[in-house]
Amino acid sequence: MSEIEIFRKVMPELYWCPRCNVPVFDENCGKCNGFTIKVRVTPPGDVRPAFKKDIEDLRKTLYDYFTDWNIVDFMLPRNKFVLLNKIEYPDAADEIIVDGQILGHRFYDVEKRLWRFKPLYNGVAGILKLKTNYYAIVALPRIRRRFVVHKKHIVEAKLPSRKGEYVAISTEKGNLHGIAEYVGASRLRVLKAWRGRKFLKIDAEGDFKVAIEANKHRLENLENEAIDFIKKVVDRYNLPVIVSFSGGKDSLATFLLVEKALGKVPILFNDTGLELPETVEFVKEFAEKNGVELLVADAGKKFYEALEIMGPPARDYRWCCKVAKLSPIANLVNTKFPEGVLSFVGQRALESTRRALSPRVWRNRWLIKIVAASPIQYWTALDIWLYLFKEKIEANPLYFEGFDRLGCWLCPAVELGELEAVAEKHPELVKWWTDHLKKYAEEHGLGEAWVRFGFWRWRKLPGDQKRIAEKYGLKIEKDPRGAPIEVTSFKVEEGVPVRVYGKIEGLRRLEYFQNLLHILGQVDASTSLDEIMVKTSDSIFRIKPSGEFILSSKSRTWKKILLNILSIAFRASYCVKCGSCVSNCPKNAITYGGEGVLIDLGKCTKCGLCNFACPIAVYSLPKLNIFKLLQV
Repeated sequence: MSEIEIFRKVMPELYWCPRCNVPVFDENCGKCNGFTIKVRVTPPGDVRPAFKKDIEDLRKTLYDYFTDWNIVDFMLPRNKFVLLNKIEYPDAADEIIVDGQILGHRFYDVEKRLWRFKPLYNGVAGILKLKTNYYAIVALPRIRRRFVVHKKHIVEAKLPSRKGEYVAISTEKGNLHGIAEYVGASRLRVLKAWRGRKFLKIDAEGDFKVAIEANKHRLENLENEAIDFIKKVVDRYNLPVIVSFSGGKDSLATFLLVEKALGKVPILFNDTGLELPETVEFVKEFAEKNGVELLVADAGKKFYEALEIMGPPARDYRWCCKVAKLSPIANLVNTKFPEGVLSFVGQRALESTRRALSPRVWRNRWLIKIVAASPIQYWTALDIWLYLFKEKIEANPLYFEGFDRLGCWLCPAVELGELEAVAEKHPELVKWWTDHLKKYAEEHGLGEAWVRFGFWRWRKLPGDQKRIAEKYGLKIEKDPRGAPIEVTSFKVEEGVPVRVYGKIEGLRRLEYFQNLLHILGQVDASTSLDEIMVKTSDSIFRIKPSGEFILSSKSRTWKKILLNILSIAFRASYCVKCGSCVSNCPKNAITYGGEGVLIDLGKCTKCGLCNFACPIAVYSLPKLNIFKLLQV
């Protein structure tokens, strides 16, 4: 199933009331009871309202395209209820909806490092109506995607001087409209075409008060269903209850719903060390004003310590979530709720395909003592905002300063366009991160473009990013990220037993390595750190301080044994004491040592769960040259 198909199953239909001039999630307006117009938004359709700062930023982007404030006022006046719909682009992008019509796209151009406007549908109709920049009337019976319009086809036009600019296009009769890219020499490459339409403009001024009334039945139904869901989940699990509170709009709405269903419950805030100071302050003030207990899972400096070992996090290399988010939460829950806890979270299906496919109640393998449940799973961002305004509750002020998403400000899931808001608010943070990336790129021969285009956000570049990289001659032969361990001189002698010879480069903290090997078998007590030996019923492993090792095994699963040993090598050598293995040990057999963790041999049952709980090992093992060979 494609992403679009997944989202279409969960996204609600969006309509617009032409009399009230506000969005409605029904075929009839809840305020005037009149008919509505369907708005065909691009999936996922997680529409959100544009606030004052958003609209001012949009108007600046439109001005960069039109260079005329009168046209900007005509296209996007300040007094309208405007929706933004986040859509798929190489970077940050939004569909702009005004008067129930799609005006165009606002997107961040990573090559030019600026926001640009791409007119579509109503925006194209408006340009053709005003005959302003840029447009072309063509003597063609039809226009279609990828077709190149030549000078001989154009009967009337106002064309740009620069390549790459967007041009509204129409057939002479106006039965077909489209948007094209100027490619030079009076030629246009059609990007998209559709049936022609007239420019629609509604005089009525919609606002939040009107929008709330227009959607009152939906908001009531959503609230009632969520409260009923909360009560049923509480009855089912019979656990202490908390609300996972990020300081964002979704967790705020979730708290209000839980409070209505159960009364006041504690809120848990995860301070990853990467939260914006305004969010930290908002969470503290919210707890004080509302008289609720605030539990803080504090990661301290764990991210920065792991960063020196693991390198920058990436979308396909999210060690940061485990170290700075999940491990601190698990540690707090183990201490505060040793028997487990029920956590209500602000997860919504329209945020990603993974969340769209997620059940409404689940457990995370990294948080084994938490049952998580989402009362707002099928709410849109617009539902959330209308509900918060209806409840007259103050939200995080960052939302009104150009921020759409909150949380870790340098999350690898962030778009470069979104980082612009951080740079505007906290330039010192973005400067520190940029300087760190430049230093890392220089040390590993990755090139300046790796930083400039945000390629650090992937270990393996996706198609659209790869095309940009190829354009600028950037080739990443091997991603260097991960703890610095490698296996060299690897040799296997088949037979019974199988003998494996090799050398682990980068091994250190041998005393911790020796201790952790106990989870596999009996470590020979007669050996010193000059040679460590561990025995199981069918295998013997010996390793010297130089890293040279021999594995002798009669087991068919010798590859799995060696992978476990390598995992232990990562854990011992580069532990940052994030606490993930401590929290996941069912026998409480792991404690903190000076530079790492230690196994209590009297408690350990050799279950091996701690080996699967270490983010350093989990995210570093796959980078080994022999990893594919050893996968079982």
